[in-house]
Amino acid sequence: MNISGAQSIVKSLIKQGVEFTFGMPGMHSLELVDALIDSKINNILVTSEACAAFMADGYARSTGKTGVCIAIPGPGVTNMVTGLAEAFLDSSPIVVLAMATAKDGYAFHVHEISQLDTVVPVVKGTFQVHDETRIPEVISQAFELANCEEPGPVVVEILSPALKNKSPRPRPVSAASGTTLPETKRHILKIIDLLKSAKQCGFYVGKGAQSSSEKVRQLAEHFSAPVATTISGKGVIPEDHALAVGFGFGPAGLKSAEDLFKECDVVLALGVKFSEMSTGSWSMPVSGSLIHIDRSPDNLNRNYKSSLALCQDVEVALSEILLQLKDTPKKSNTGVVEKIQRYKQAHLKRVQKKLSAKGIHPAYFFYRLGQALNQKAIVVTDCGSHQLWAATDYCALTPNSFLSPSDYQAMGFGIPAAIGASFGCPEKCTVCVCGDGGFLVTGFELLTAVRNNLNLAVVIFNDGALGLIKSTQQIVYGRTNSVTPANPDYKQLAAAFNVDYLKVSNLPQLEAGLERITQNNGVVVLDIQIDYQEWPSYMKGTTRAAWQRLPLLTKLNLIATRAARFAKNGK
Repeated sequence: MNISGAQSIVKSLIKQGVEFTFGMPGMHSLELVDALIDSKINNILVTSEACAAFMADGYARSTGKTGVCIAIPGPGVTNMVTGLAEAFLDSSPIVVLAMATAKDGYAFHVHEISQLDTVVPVVKGTFQVHDETRIPEVISQAFELANCEEPGPVVVEILSPALKNKSPRPRPVSAASGTTLPETKRHILKIIDLLKSAKQCGFYVGKGAQSSSEKVRQLAEHFSAPVATTISGKGVIPEDHALAVGFGFGPAGLKSAEDLFKECDVVLALGVKFSEMSTGSWSMPVSGSLIHIDRSPDNLNRNYKSSLALCQDVEVALSEILLQLKDTPKKSNTGVVEKIQRYKQAHLKRVQKKLSAKGIHPAYFFYRLGQALNQKAIVVTDCGSHQLWAATDYCALTPNSFLSPSDYQAMGFGIPAAIGASFGCPEKCTVCVCGDGGFLVTGFELLTAVRNNLNLAVVIFNDGALGLIKSTQQIVYGRTNSVTPANPDYKQLAAAFNVDYLKVSNLPQLEAGLERITQNNGVVVLDIQIDYQEWPSYMKGTTRAAWQRLPLLTKLNLIATRAARFAKNGK
């Protein structure tokens, strides 16, 4: 039986286990969109192609599967670039099926650009399909590339004729499977020797360890090792675990992690890149030997030099390490557990006192949010001050349950990524926390959530400004500019979207809002009057680190400029 190229794409996607595709239809993709009607794949209409990529990213992060987007030529692809860049730097597997204009000898087709050249800097690879018989093979290769070594986005460009042409015998291709680089027994044994000989070892885990949560916990318990995480690694170990010390282990993270890791003479880094965001502008010190295990060779010995680096999938490496340790006694260190407990109790007491007459303190909000939610919950943030408070004060309990734009920091990520997560994990309560600036970028995607009957809570930290940038301007320059957007009336906007709305400016209203979130029934917007009178610890530590790296002349010029403005304006 002859099938069209579009039908071949659908069959290939089903073979890869695809449940959803995200995008907007256009004249060049109609053949494919029509073919999807007869399949079990749900094609999700979005309001912006950038949001389609964010949704695919959120779906991928929350499920561990591959997100799929469909893009029309030209603006469809270029609109997706921001979302692809976020997925690229944050290591999320996405496959984009990008339609292309016909190559028929005429110039200046509608939407015609060299789109593969446009996306090359922000994707792992690209494929181009002229011949419909190659579709199964190419899509299989695209999914494999998106998931091998360090995951990331891949673009498959499909020329229009290949969608319509029919072929009697498409090439059969078996389902793709990820590949890993082989570990060496010598490296594994040396890692074990270093861990065994350490007076105290600590673990630093990132997104690359999300699928290895149980093994990370077992190994940490074997060595009584404190476990710190990157932002995207939150939840690898339950943050209420006796050995979990939270985000980071430098001045930008929690004090508990910083102090405990100063005592560690061996640090085992698992699935991390040591990027600027997660290290607090590289302010995290490693006081002893560093062991680094990651599946991507590009991440090893870059910003932090290792005493021993192993290019291997974390799951595979930890399985071998635990196998070698199965008959060896555990190193029990009750002192470490007691220290962690004291730090946590002291931090909790400080947070519980962070009450304000001017609104809700962000640390207190995330503390109460963590208490209100159970393990079947996903929290998604946008970028901004709220994200930095969440990093230190939200308690993530399960893998892939805290999604945040880490290394690319694209404003607008939050709401569409949360929608993607809600599609992927409908049984879980999904909460997006964003700033008012981030809401203005992608807030209209609430229409997508409503149209698809999703359960989604959107929490807006409303301070009437681009808060993180405004406070930075005030400190560095003594004045602000272009940071106070005119926010809409969120109550009326919610009514226009036909979603629930709650205003939160005091503790009783906060408790009512949290109760509404946990009902997990439809879409609700919480408009929270937030008190940003205090900088998050992340910004304090990162600012100190950045200042220390500045040349002396630059420091003097900044001080002189600030002093002159203070003398002139008195502020």
